[in-house]
Amino acid sequence: MVTATLSGCADGHEEGDLSWQLDVLAQNWEVEIPSSVSLKGYQSSEVGPHGEVDAVYVVQARDVEGTWLDGDFDSPSKTRSEELAETVAAASAADIVGDVADLRCIDPLKKGTSDTLTVCRRSEADELILLEHVPIT
Repeated sequence: MVTATLSGCADGHEEGDLSWQLDVLAQNWEVEIPSSVSLKGYQSSEVGPHGEVDAVYVVQARDVEGTWLDGDFDSPSKTRSEELAETVAAASAADIVGDVADLRCIDPLKKGTSDTLTVCRRSEADELILLEHVPIT
């Protein structure tokens, strides 16, 4: 599933430029990232005991209406909020995400039983948090 390394620098990008992570995300999920989306923060977890990795992307997302990033966001259940908090903690991303209690989330993309990409929004309409859970193959 993962088609590129989750850390380091990809071809054509300067050291410290994490925008290539969006290219990896697009490849992993076979989606187009709208040109209006820019990466504000990224963290990934260590590889888990079953070969899984959690990645957290914080993106500035303007003009995403009609794309896979545009959805009917509803309030997550307490269980879902706890799962999101665990994902953020596993990826050491609390500093870039902040409080997950106010996130409203959708799960627009799934592959198989364990690959998921959750898209969350706060009250700020142009910031999205993408939570990716993938097994490493």
